[in-house]
Amino acid sequence: MTRLRFSFDKFYPVFIGAGLLWPLLLTGCPDSSPPNTNTNRNNNSASNQCEELVSGVLDMTRPDRLEISSDADSATVLLNQWNSTCLNESHEQLTLSDENRSAAKKMMAIGPFEDYTSDRFDMRDARYLRDCLVNQSVVNTLVNSAETDLERMVGTWSYVVRNVQLDEAVGDYVSPFDALLIGRGSSVHRAGLFAGMMRQLGLDTVVIAPKETPVADNSTFGNDWLVGCLLNKQIFLFDPVLGLPIPATEQSDNDAIITQPATLKTMVAGDTGLGNWNDALGKPYRLSADLLKSPNVHLIEPARAWSIRMQRFQLELTGDRSVIIARSLFDNQVGPGAITAIVEAGEGSIAESDIALWSKSATFDHDVKKMSEASRKIYERSLEWLGTPFIPTDRDDEAMRMEFGEAMREMHKARLQQLWGEKSSDVNAHYADAIQHYQSVRLRMLPRPEWAYPEGIPETYAEATEAAYFWTALCQLEQGDSATAAEMMRDYLALYEDGQWATACRRALATALAQEGAFAEAASVLMSKDLNAGDAAATKILTNRWKSLAE
Repeated sequence: MTRLRFSFDKFYPVFIGAGLLWPLLLTGCPDSSPPNTNTNRNNNSASNQCEELVSGVLDMTRPDRLEISSDADSATVLLNQWNSTCLNESHEQLTLSDENRSAAKKMMAIGPFEDYTSDRFDMRDARYLRDCLVNQSVVNTLVNSAETDLERMVGTWSYVVRNVQLDEAVGDYVSPFDALLIGRGSSVHRAGLFAGMMRQLGLDTVVIAPKETPVADNSTFGNDWLVGCLLNKQIFLFDPVLGLPIPATEQSDNDAIITQPATLKTMVAGDTGLGNWNDALGKPYRLSADLLKSPNVHLIEPARAWSIRMQRFQLELTGDRSVIIARSLFDNQVGPGAITAIVEAGEGSIAESDIALWSKSATFDHDVKKMSEASRKIYERSLEWLGTPFIPTDRDDEAMRMEFGEAMREMHKARLQQLWGEKSSDVNAHYADAIQHYQSVRLRMLPRPEWAYPEGIPETYAEATEAAYFWTALCQLEQGDSATAAEMMRDYLALYEDGQWATACRRALATALAQEGAFAEAASVLMSKDLNAGDAAATKILTNRWKSLAE
């Protein structure tokens, strides 16, 4: 049998407008001399060619295409062709001064710095564009149900936690997109995904860690860090291991879930709701106010997300193809860069020298060769069941034997439809399509379990069926059908008590029940065995909260 293999190898909107207007400001009003027809024809031809190059890049970086290496290669070629033939005065206004180049060099390791300063696009840039398209689609499906940016921020955080079950064994060089695709990842992957999605709202996201923690070398990084998201000159805090916002003091104990995150300022002042967490955990929370009084701050997005080449290509992404791919680190003619924004939000607790590029972001570039053996096994096994069902190639009714060939990839298509939905803002439509795909996968599973199949096939099909069951329930939840979702999740847990998605399922079901006021049942659902440290701690915190509300 041929097994499935994939080869994945605030730039603010006002900046776009200002960049496009800049040449007019430089050249003034046009004169009254008659147009040169040949020149106009040549200009129109060049403009059309550049439009086609941009359209070609966006088409080839679609999430449903870029797992094919040839498309990633082709997209890279088109990006560099655009870069060499289509730059105009607007693009050329975007440059990196010697002063800023020197400042950036102090913030990054050699590899990321070279990526940041390079004028040429590479295949990793094509994959990054794909990631931005997926992140934009996710945010589009969430913003309609939220009224404020803070609600959108918290809603996006919850989405990431629901869709990426905590599994620290999914280590370095599994990219955030890959973690989202296979539905499991580490706290680092959660942080990377959240940062990418917040970029689509024009919000900067950082790692906040004690200065005593050697964050430049993550070998001893451990879990002593938080994710901070900037909004209205404040840094709102989230715990990527627990999958919870740090509770603000104003967060009512009577609320089912945490919707009011504390800020760095209030946490340093000791003004948070962490007292309840300490009671639930039976010990102090791992990060104290003293440790974060003067923190290290690390930009989560990879080096290319800040580069001049990406900022220039950003100018092309307007209107129907609008997506945010770039943000300036440094101040420019339009406004403050990310560094200034972070320093201002820190209100005296953060200096420019405290800010660096997170070294973990360098691992966001998918590279199977650099994965640990454990991570590679998890990843490759996931890709096998994402390829189901497989095309039958030989059937022997007398021997009750069946052989299989190429992957049909219905499971992979369903997951992409769930996550991407072709940038559709119609939540019900693209989740309904995903559910239909998952149903198709489940119906096309092995119909005769007593037959003989190639080694590994029954296990692969069983894993796909289980994932399709859980992700169907999750689609129901995401589109607002909580009753159907809860019923399916209960059925899933009855069938797969210790299944691969049991922890994520229990948490999603319990949260949905708590939001409906069924606090006792919510607390009961969460009780489980063999949880990892992060999920076990989160379970203690949530069950303590919901038991108190049930009394």
